[in-house]
Amino acid sequence: NKLIGGKVKVLFIDFGNSEEVQASTLKALPANLDTKHYPVGCIACSLSALTISRQHPDEAAACLVEALGDGTYPLFAYAEKKTSGGGRAVLLYYNSKEPSGDTVNAELLKYGHASLDKWAQSKEQTVMARAQETAKRGRVGMWAYGEGDDDDEDMY
Repeated sequence: NKLIGGKVKVLFIDFGNSEEVQASTLKALPANLDTKHYPVGCIACSLSALTISRQHPDEAAACLVEALGDGTYPLFAYAEKKTSGGGRAVLLYYNSKEPSGDTVNAELLKYGHASLDKWAQSKEQTVMARAQETAKRGRVGMWAYGEGDDDDEDMY
């Protein structure tokens, strides 16, 4: 679809956003790589068993970016369950090609940037509970003043 001034609207299938760009900056996708041959491969993911701190979301995001690194080391996403929106709740393992070792999930808990979802069940539940207890005892991140993010729903 050409728009005014030689621009076309590009839909990014990973996040669903779109942008108008000059048609001359685009290249044709080879026919053997189109979506008729390969289904769209993006799936929304969230970190399994975590509730991100509502009062410190920027710190949680920064910790996640740091944990993901520059792509030098492999990460392994282990999908534990489907989410209600069709995405996946994942455990994200460091330096691994299989689901074993340290997880980004536990890292966020250890630094108090997230809490363990009280209803979640995870294959790394014990490790993640220990990481959260470490943050609580050290009063770091969301536990700095003792109780983490207060949830009004828990009061009634």
